[in-house]
Amino acid sequence: METNPKKKLSFKAGLVAITQNPPTTINLKDIDDMANSRNILVHEGKFFTTDPSSELIFIFEFADRLILTLLGYQGQYTGY
Repeated sequence: METNPKKKLSFKAGLVAITQNPPTTINLKDIDDMANSRNILVHEGKFFTTDPSSELIFIFEFADRLILTLLGYQGQYTGY
């Protein structure tokens, strides 16, 4: 049986890769927080912090900034 020689990237490694090319304004702390939040939500079914509302806003803003950057937007971004 053959195995795929390509190792699957972790969620965090994938975020780091897509925020480097093209370069984004998303910093490593935000990537760490996003990866931790996603991993705990997916694998444990609970929020990473004790404030679910703030955590959801962070997730939405992270996604907004990432998508806008990937679409080539270079203007000012004002969060929620």
